[in-house]
Amino acid sequence: MVAKGRAPELALVVELTTAYFHCAKCIIRSELWSGAEVTADPTSDDVLLAETMVRHGELTISVDEMQQIILNDENERLY
Repeated sequence: MVAKGRAPELALVVELTTAYFHCAKCIIRSELWSGAEVTADPTSDDVLLAETMVRHGELTISVDEMQQIILNDENERLY
């Protein structure tokens, strides 16, 4: 699993016994994204991740601080 000379710190192995494929309309019908209370720029996945982690993790750091942690991890820990 080494890529670009770096080995992952963690790996998750998932074994599927059954998978169901539904029509794409199920995603639309689920209304997963309707009424979302997102204040960050919807085009930036990183900011959304930072906001989600702080809010749902009930963290004591700000969204900006979490964003910096995410950016640092991208630069220092990812491949």
